[in-house]
Amino acid sequence: MRLFWKLLLTLLVALLLTAVVSSWLGQQWSLQSQSIETRLDGLEQQGELAASLYNSEGVNAYHNWWRQGMRRNRSIGFLLDAHGTHVLKRALPPELEKLAAEVVQSGKSIRMIQPTRISVALPVHADDRTMYWLASSRLPPELIRQNRLTQLGIQLAFTLLMLLLVSSLLARMLTRPMARLSRTARIFGEGSLTTRPDPALINRRDEIGDLARNFTTMAEHLESLVNSHKQLLRDVSHELRSPLARLGVALEIARSKLGSGETDTLQEELDRIQMEADRLNALIGEVLALARFDQAAVEMAHETIDLADLLENLTSDLSFEAGADGKHVQLQLQAPTTLKTTLKGDAAWMRRALENIARNAIRYTAKEGSVEITEGILNEKITISIRDHGPGAPEASLSHLFDPFYRVSEARERQSGGYGLGLAIARQVIQAHGGNIHAANHTEGGLEITVTLPAG
Repeated sequence: MRLFWKLLLTLLVALLLTAVVSSWLGQQWSLQSQSIETRLDGLEQQGELAASLYNSEGVNAYHNWWRQGMRRNRSIGFLLDAHGTHVLKRALPPELEKLAAEVVQSGKSIRMIQPTRISVALPVHADDRTMYWLASSRLPPELIRQNRLTQLGIQLAFTLLMLLLVSSLLARMLTRPMARLSRTARIFGEGSLTTRPDPALINRRDEIGDLARNFTTMAEHLESLVNSHKQLLRDVSHELRSPLARLGVALEIARSKLGSGETDTLQEELDRIQMEADRLNALIGEVLALARFDQAAVEMAHETIDLADLLENLTSDLSFEAGADGKHVQLQLQAPTTLKTTLKGDAAWMRRALENIARNAIRYTAKEGSVEITEGILNEKITISIRDHGPGAPEASLSHLFDPFYRVSEARERQSGGYGLGLAIARQVIQAHGGNIHAANHTEGGLEITVTLPAG
């Protein structure tokens, strides 16, 4: 479940539970109040009956009624005359004396609700006479409850408790996984690039799980990037060491021939030195070009490129070179003549990228074989496919063909030439023009590299 829904549902459940408990407490208090009000009304009605009985049948009848009724109702009541004196001449309980004085003085009804008792004092009228009725009754256990203030205190305490529980739950829900993820990030930042979040975090189906998975992707990408840079340094060192070693050997041979007077064969060693120097210069140029792309330091021209003309000129040049080995380069323009396959960009860099791809195809095509270059329009985008008739590449290697210095087989002799940078530069150029590039094994054999570019 997403973290948003977890938080929302937790808060809703807490609010609902708080509302239910508060409603129940309020209902209980309301029922208690209604029961107490009913008992107070009953005590007041006894006053009307006592005054009527006293005036109509006399003090003895009132006394008999008082003695039986009070015992049966578990309450006490006193009928007072206009001066506040009990008509039976009995002393009032101390707790009612003050109440009697207040009702005689004010002439208004008084109700008192205490934790264990309820009392009433009110004027009653019979035969144009004003008398006073005092009554008090003990509350049964089921009605001895907290007063309203205590009820509000209970509700407030329950609400605070619910807030505390919900806050603790939410804090635990958020802080614990975030702390674990933070600890992983700290260890990763200290240089342990193989550190990954706990699988329990990665398998979560919420925002924290998304964060853990994104962190894992980022960590894998950074580890791969750092490792590729380390590999790049090793490969560059290796590639530089080989021609430098051959340069050293050629120089030693040239010196020995020069010292022995064999100057007639010295030109061969000088040509070897020149060739190795040219290789070094080419390698350094490609490494610098790739570094400039990585640092976004390449300034692309913004001109209209006619890809059909560019491919025709490129095919003509490559056909001349490939012909020396009996290989052929074929160009097929499949786009309708009414559609111009043009785009905005840098023609020199685009030619270099396509040339790198095509030369790579020529390099691995068998003798007397052919390289097919096809241009077309698909879904309003320009597509250029370059297919060789070589051995292809293992499926696991296809996604790495555009990595710097990558070779399908490290043990392969480099008799085919190249340093493994041409396709890496081609990818950078294609992406800089808003396109993409991918490699796949053709169903009929060979490797096919497809370039997709925006038309415009």
